[in-house]
Amino acid sequence: MNKAAIFHRSSGNFCYASDKDTVVVRLQTGKDVDSAAIICEDPFINELKRKRIWFGVPAPMKLIAETEEHFLWEYRTKPPYKRLQYFFSVISDGQEYEVYDNKVSLKTESEHSVCQYFKFPWLNVSDVIAPPEWVKHTVWYQIMPDRFCRAKASPEKDGLIPWGHYQKTGFNHIYGGNLKGITERLPYLHDLGISGLYLTPVFQSPSYHKYNTFDYRRIDSDLGTEEDMKTLVSTAHSSCWTAFSITAAQSFLHGRMSAKRKRTLPITSGSLSMTMTFSKNAMIPQTDVTIPFPFGQVCRSSIRTTPK
Repeated sequence: MNKAAIFHRSSGNFCYASDKDTVVVRLQTGKDVDSAAIICEDPFINELKRKRIWFGVPAPMKLIAETEEHFLWEYRTKPPYKRLQYFFSVISDGQEYEVYDNKVSLKTESEHSVCQYFKFPWLNVSDVIAPPEWVKHTVWYQIMPDRFCRAKASPEKDGLIPWGHYQKTGFNHIYGGNLKGITERLPYLHDLGISGLYLTPVFQSPSYHKYNTFDYRRIDSDLGTEEDMKTLVSTAHSSCWTAFSITAAQSFLHGRMSAKRKRTLPITSGSLSMTMTFSKNAMIPQTDVTIPFPFGQVCRSSIRTTPK
């Protein structure tokens, strides 16, 4: 069996709470594995049952995905005490292997006294990823403003790279795309079937990509003004777009303000009101909504707009 193909961690998209009661556990194996099972129980079941040694209950895992090199197996359970301890058993070429946190070995060679079990310590409701329903139906389009479109009426600036001229660029090579340019191209995006915009950072920064932001409270002048941002959002809103999101490295502009946060930058247009919020001691926005990507990273979002 290809042991190098086996992967699991007790976090992220391999072990997580899908709701307030359910824990999802996934295991990656090579395609030489015929079946997989999980042996799991409460980490203190031996004490609850007055047994000296911890024991688990075996359960089959379901094959849910396949890539060129791997199988992905899944098991869902509702632990009564909101915690879980476990290891895996896989069958390959007629032999049974056990997968622990510290090793993979044949069952006949496993010594439980030196095995480290995987643990899901606690199912906390605040850790449950619960994207709003509208996210499932949104078609997102990501835009790096400097590289997307320069508005027709934009004044010529010194040092701009000619539009359509391709060359190896550095962090200070600016094409001149701006927020007004995005606003002008909304009909084009709408015709593509796009219903949500995902902008890379637009805050003050010396680079074209703006990820090295130094002031999250101001729109970078290369891209436009706060009024330009208001116009972009209100225009998208009036065109029945369902969502709008702006990244700030790993933080986002969003439309919900916590009473605990002190510094805010409101951006309001008609019936749409957005608020940039900041932590008390740093210029980094705070967020409170999470959106999962299947088998991947988690992104935090967003601004919610309701079509008229």
